[in-house]
Parts: sequence; structure tokens; C-alpha cells
Amino acid sequence: MVMEGYTMVDVAAVLGMHHQSVASYVKNFKEHALEGLLTRKQIPGKKPYLTKQQQEELKQLILHTTPAELQFGQESFRNTRNIQYLIKGKFAICILREGILKMLHRMNFSYTHATYVLK
Repeated sequence: MVMEGYTMVDVAAVLGMHHQSVASYVKNFKEHALEGLLTRKQIPGKKPYLTKQQQEELKQLILHTTPAELQFGQESFRNTRNIQYLIKGKFAICILREGILKMLHRMNFSYTHATYVLK
């Protein structure tokens, strides 16, 4: 649209973005052609509370131990509260349950409802 004669402000209004964003896209296109628009830098994001090694250790604990082995009770099941206590006890780090849920999702764990076993 800019190449067709529209101003940055007009293009920004049509696309619903700030005119400086449009200017940076145009600059990127002029310097690197279409390839400059297709490749985007990864935004680093916030540093995780647990290191990669700690996350791997937590993953192995979840996969290879039962809640009873971790002193959560015989009839206990895994939930974010238990994992929160585990992280606090093992790594001395306090993470909100919502953050634990997101971390578990990134570790490819999924939520399932507990099932009952007939005795």
C-alpha cells in the first residue's frame, strides 16, 4: 500500500497498527526484500524459574515416581498444588500454580481427570 502512494499513517489505520510498525516493515522490505518480512526474530521472553536441568529432573520425578513415594499420601494424585510443594522443597523456588500448569504444558504433559480403580 505504501508503494501505491498511501502514507504510513493511512496504512497503519487500515491495518490497525502503529505507523512506526508500518515504517519498520517498509524498511525491512527495502533492505531485505520479501525475505526480510518472512523471517522474524524470536523474542527471548522471561527467564524461566527452573533451569533446563531442574526442569528435566522434575520431569523425571513426575514420570518415574508415584505421589506416595514423594510423601503426598497413599491415595494422593498429582496436581499443581503437589508439584508446587515438590518444587519448593526440592529447588527452594516458589512458583504459582498457573505457572506450573504452563510449564507442564511446555514439557508435553497434559491434564487428565483421575480415574477410579475398582478394588
